[in-house]
Amino acid sequence: MGVNPHFSGTSLVRVGLSSRLTRPGDYSALDGAFHAWADPRNGDPATGLYPFVFDVPDFLCYADAAIPGVAQAQVAAFAHEVSVYGSVRAFEASEASTTFGLHLASRSFVPLGLFLPEGAKTEPPQALAILTGHIRRAEKRTNEWGGGQFHWAEVEALGGVFDVVIDPELVDEMAGPGGVVCGSFWLSGRLLTYPRRQGALQRLFGIKPTA
Repeated sequence: MGVNPHFSGTSLVRVGLSSRLTRPGDYSALDGAFHAWADPRNGDPATGLYPFVFDVPDFLCYADAAIPGVAQAQVAAFAHEVSVYGSVRAFEASEASTTFGLHLASRSFVPLGLFLPEGAKTEPPQALAILTGHIRRAEKRTNEWGGGQFHWAEVEALGGVFDVVIDPELVDEMAGPGGVVCGSFWLSGRLLTYPRRQGALQRLFGIKPTA
């Protein structure tokens, strides 16, 4: 019916889940996304550093997730366009620190899937972002199924730590710890922990609860 890629890594983003987003049209019934807030304040899922959307490869597995609610997510950022710098100073001296007319800090996040740079809303919401962050770990890896190589980095951005995945055609050499990644990304996430709705899975799949 449908297959979406995902990278299961070490990233951790605390999120306030505010709503589910289904994908109309030609998308599979299995596809979906969450609208969320990064690093919710005082346990309130409707507040945080910024709102964003991330697609979910196993969306129906979270049918029992209580919405709104606070969760821990592992979020992978797949690069569309990206630049890599050896240090924060090198990034700040580059043209990339000013993108779409925005002055970006070396740790920043712009929810491009919700708002265009000029402020207009994106409809329907998309799992896209401009992300800038500090590299904590990085290495070149090989896909064990297809044999293709890719760059992976654990990146600390505003609001959390993300797994950044980059096609080698976009970046020849990856910077190491202390470097900076800046670019536009598609976001795919999975929930590691989340509050549950009692009996939601039984209702969804027609399972009668046992005594």
